[in-house]
Amino acid sequence: MTDTRVRLYGRELERWCVEDEKGRSIMRQVELEYTEYDIETGEIVAVGSEDFSRERYKSLLFKMVWTWDGKKRNAGGHRWFEYSRDVKYIKGKGKEVKTYLKNMYKMTVGIEDVELR
Repeated sequence: MTDTRVRLYGRELERWCVEDEKGRSIMRQVELEYTEYDIETGEIVAVGSEDFSRERYKSLLFKMVWTWDGKKRNAGGHRWFEYSRDVKYIKGKGKEVKTYLKNMYKMTVGIEDVELR
């Protein structure tokens, strides 16, 4: 069974820190907002927040989404991608995220290709 939802994380809502023996503030836990989307339609399925430990937060992947309108090219004739947005997601969900973004931007007039960097 394939999962038809993808969860993308947004801004940081709250951060819990502790001080180490040298008096430095170290993050112990963080709360992030998330939006869950249907992969095929791009509709919002759920919105909420989730707590992350420091180790789990560091395992999140942060990617930039670049889109190509199908026309714009640089002087060498290569496709000219425009920055669109950042996404954060859990490791192992890259294929679902890419499918969702391709489907979402396909519905946008003029967008022909999506790339994660």
